[in-house]
Amino acid sequence: MLQRFFDRAPDLIRTPIPDRTGQSIHVDDYLGVRDSVERLVVADSVARIGRRLLNADGAKDIEQWKQLLEVDP
Repeated sequence: MLQRFFDRAPDLIRTPIPDRTGQSIHVDDYLGVRDSVERLVVADSVARIGRRLLNADGAKDIEQWKQLLEVDP
């Protein structure tokens, strides 16, 4: 599930999330409009984490996983 999240999240981050409570237009207004620089920076960071997870899993390297999850060796 973690890999799925990091696979999908970068695309979803690029678009504002509607606020269903009616308190504001979007719950993530601080990131600006669709494909704003702020959204692209966050999406890229999330995608980078996803690639690192995928690489650690593909290599079957427990040390990479520990480093990613900040677990003491």
